[in-house]
Amino acid sequence: MSKSGRRCVGLGAFAALLIAGAAAITRAETETQPASTRPEQVRLLRIIGDEVREMGPCPGDRFIKREFFVGEDDDDTYKDIHVAIVIQPDETGERVAMLVTYLKRDPRIRTVSYSTHSKNLTYLLREDRAEIETSDYSSEEREDLLPEILRAVRDKKKLLRDNLRSARR
Repeated sequence: MSKSGRRCVGLGAFAALLIAGAAAITRAETETQPASTRPEQVRLLRIIGDEVREMGPCPGDRFIKREFFVGEDDDDTYKDIHVAIVIQPDETGERVAMLVTYLKRDPRIRTVSYSTHSKNLTYLLREDRAEIETSDYSSEEREDLLPEILRAVRDKKKLLRDNLRSARR
């Protein structure tokens, strides 16, 4: 099996755990009810789902799992937030799980970061709606975070497109 094939299989196992565990752990530990969702947040959740869906699954997977880094630096190595997004088909649409991990840089080795804490956001995408199931974020926190995640997704898509174009030359 190729290196990329092994990576997709490993990511597949991780994605299955993320989808199954994120909602269960969030409900069991925090029992959070989704905070009020503003129309702009619903729009951003839809766009994020659409943008990630366009990237497609790894070969052989029946779900989509992609990872992004949020932060000011151009190099992902120096960004402080890691976002894993998994999209799983559901009988009524698609279930999306976001695991947002906050990182702290090792003071001795600038390129090494350690996880300080993580938060979850799960929602359902149905035709023209996005319905939050669970969220470790308040509505105000989502207001700040979702545009940053969308920018990270679009930046990664652009980087992948540019790399594909240069590889074809």
